[in-house]
Parts: sequence; C-alpha cells; structure tokens
Amino acid sequence: TCFDSLKRTKIGSFFFARCTAEVGDFARAGDLFEKAFQISNSLVEANWLRAESLAIAAHPDARAALKALPEDPDRDADRQYIEGLCIESEGDLGAALDHYRKILSRAPNHPKSLFRLAYALDLAAEDEMAVTAYQQCIERCGPIANALIKKHV
Repeated sequence: TCFDSLKRTKIGSFFFARCTAEVGDFARAGDLFEKAFQISNSLVEANWLRAESLAIAAHPDARAALKALPEDPDRDADRQYIEGLCIESEGDLGAALDHYRKILSRAPNHPKSLFRLAYALDLAAEDEMAVTAYQQCIERCGPIANALIKKHV
C-alpha cells in the first residue's frame, strides 16, 4: 500500500514514529525511531526521540539509548531530561523531582523538563506545586495540551 511505502522513506519513517509517540505508544515509537535512523543516519533527531520514547516506556534499553547519544553541549538539558525520565521510570520519583529541578535551575525554560516536573509533582500528590508548575510551563513554553488540561484539575 501507499502507507507501507511511505514508512520506508526517510521523512515518512520519521513522521510515522512521531505519530506513534504522539498517541502514546512509546515502546513501539522507540523501535520506529531506530528504523528511521537506519533508513537515514542524517536523522540524528530520531536517536534523541528514540531515547526519550524508550525512557518514557520504561524500556530496558532506555539507558543504553541515552548513552549512545552524541555529545552535544547545546543539548545538555535534553540529555539530562532523558536521564530524569530514566530515573522516574525506574521508580525513584523523589530523585526524578530533584533531577528536573536541577535541570531547570540551569535551563529554566526547558519545556519538557518543566512539564515533567509538573507531572511528577502531580504523581507525588503535591497538588498546589503541580498546578503552579503547570502554569509556569504554559507561561514559559506556550500552550502544551496536557499542561492546559492539568492546570485546571
């Protein structure tokens, strides 16, 4: 089919993986990002999104995917964010909260870290702090659908 042939192209494979992550199937998205990178190793972003997807899915390969990312000083906050996801998925919510706060002390407008801090506070039943963090996420980073929904809960 046309859809199958699209998945074998550089852009098609990448966006198929993105769509899979957007619907919340992070383990499958991780595999699809890896395939997208195999189709074209110029899709460096696919490796970053693969590591993030695997960490969110609590996949056993998440830490290995994180270690395989290229060193890039401009993406240190992104690397640290994925590390925070790994900590969170390993069940240490307190350490994850500390980790996200540390990232935000250096990069206060990192949208994914700010959202994940709010989400982790929500999980920890720190309702007032979570709502404040969701509001900051919206103010600093623009409208993120999940933050808009959560700030009113």
